[in-house]
Formats: sequence, structure tokens, C-alpha cells
Amino acid sequence: MSRDSDGDGTADEITTYTFDANGNRTREEREQNGVTTSIRKMSYFNSILCPDLGEGLVHKLQVVIPESGVWRFALCGSTFQNVLALSSSDYCDSTLFYASDGCSNGDASVDIRLEEAGTYYLTVAGKGETDKGNYNLEITRLQGLDAPSIEKDKISVYPNPARNQITVSSSITLGSYRIFNTLGEKVLSGSLANPTIQIESLNSGSYFLMLDDKNSNQTYHKKFIK
Repeated sequence: MSRDSDGDGTADEITTYTFDANGNRTREEREQNGVTTSIRKMSYFNSILCPDLGEGLVHKLQVVIPESGVWRFALCGSTFQNVLALSSSDYCDSTLFYASDGCSNGDASVDIRLEEAGTYYLTVAGKGETDKGNYNLEITRLQGLDAPSIEKDKISVYPNPARNQITVSSSITLGSYRIFNTLGEKVLSGSLANPTIQIESLNSGSYFLMLDDKNSNQTYHKKFIK
């Protein structure tokens, strides 16, 4: 956009806008008489897609967890079909959990034990391309009888550190597993019909093992080293 304030046919002020792929203005640069006078940059929490989570636009939230314990993340009563993902390192990352249902109306809800207080990265996304609207997010620390099903000793992973395989021992009926590296990239996944997981193909390092309860919407996470 240009403006000729003195009517001499030469632009006295030029404003240049830059937009992202979703049409949000991300940069505004103003120039007067050939000299840049200001640059303004804008960022948006809900301007991107996360294809690995869902087809809809996402909303990114920083969540400060004040203490360790069992926490419930729920979108029950929202106006669109949704999914939730939580990570300790970045948005669009489901290293700690991914939930696509759990509420009575099909909205996303999950209970998870978080071992450390601190800042976490929560992503709310629409399941489909047209799924968007208002959502109700509740984050609650469960205590006492409200949190009987996520005890530390219900699941163990050994050996740790491991070399060629790990074994999952659990009193819970687990249906599937996902393994992520420290960058949040999924490197292995499969069914837990057999409690032994072959990890020969993994490089040495730290990994997060996500375990999905076959009879509920709960996701459990364990860390192991190869």
C-alpha cells in the first residue's frame, strides 16, 4: 500500500504486508521517502495446521502444572469434534498423550500422571477440516478416589537401559504402543499383543514410550534409554 500525501506523483509512504499460509498478517513494514521507519511482526497461536493430529486448525496453549500428580484434560461440551495433544517440548506434539474421545459426547478427555511440575504444551485441534468453534477446556488435578487407575506401579518397562528389546509388564490391558524420540518424532508403533517390543532399529538415546489402555481412553507414558 502506498500514499502520496503531497500530490507530486511519488509515493511518500509505502507499507508492505506479509501474510502466512492461512491469511494472517505476520509482518508490516513502513517506508517513508525511501527510508524504513518501522517493522512490526505479528504471531498467532491458532494460525497453523498439525496434520499428524487432525485436519482442522489448532489452538496452542502453554499450561503451567504447579505440582506432580494425576491430571485430567477435558474438552467435554465443546461445539465441534476435537482432539487434544500434550508435550513437554513443543506444540503439535503428542509425546505425552493424544486423545480423540473420552467424554460422553465424544469430545476429547484424558487422565495422565505428570511426574514433574512445570510448563507443558497443549494443542487443541479440530478432527476434520471444518471442525472449529468454541471449546470448554478443563484441567483438573485428581486426588484420592478420583485417581485410582493411574498408579505408578501398574506398569513397568524393563530392562532400562535396554539394548535390543524392552518388555512391558502391566496389570492393565494395553492395546498398542508408540515410541517417540526426544524431538517428538514417532519412531516405532504397534500392537501390544506381545509384551516384548523389539528396538534393535533405534539409535542410542532417550525415548518416550506411550501405552494406550485398551478398555479406556487413558494413555500412559514411560521413559527408557537405549
